[in-house]
Amino acid sequence: MDVHRLKFLDLKPRSITCLAFNNSRERPKLAVSRSDASIEIWRYSGDDRDFCHQFTIPGRDDLSIDVLLWCKDRLFSAGLSGIIHEWDILSLQPTQSADAMGSPIWCMDINRDESTLAVGTDDGKVCLYDITNNSLFIWRTLDKQEPRIISLSW
Repeated sequence: MDVHRLKFLDLKPRSITCLAFNNSRERPKLAVSRSDASIEIWRYSGDDRDFCHQFTIPGRDDLSIDVLLWCKDRLFSAGLSGIIHEWDILSLQPTQSADAMGSPIWCMDINRDESTLAVGTDDGKVCLYDITNNSLFIWRTLDKQEPRIISLSW
């Protein structure tokens, strides 16, 4: 008896590092970050709470994504590299980047007005970034705390 083996797909599963949900009424989306620094965008289909894969932003070797955050239709990512990226989900490229003063980033959140992005860093600082008018620049740094900032909320 001959055994015939076919292999069509070389699947290499990658773990999920973080999730971010955009609760827009018109176009709800889910962003999924993988261990290879790729970002998958899933669109809510509206049928029985199903999500459909829309596209994937390829990962890069110099990038680590440990935090994802939506602000309306703007997607922000950050990680241990200490850089915040805003992604253009049409061109699949970063549109803006900002440095967190060289420190790894553990967490991010946006205020209720959706005008300021707060970033918690490894060296105990909380950096505030102005994101109005499609900008991304550091506005203020709060006093340094003793341990790293691993979680924050407005």
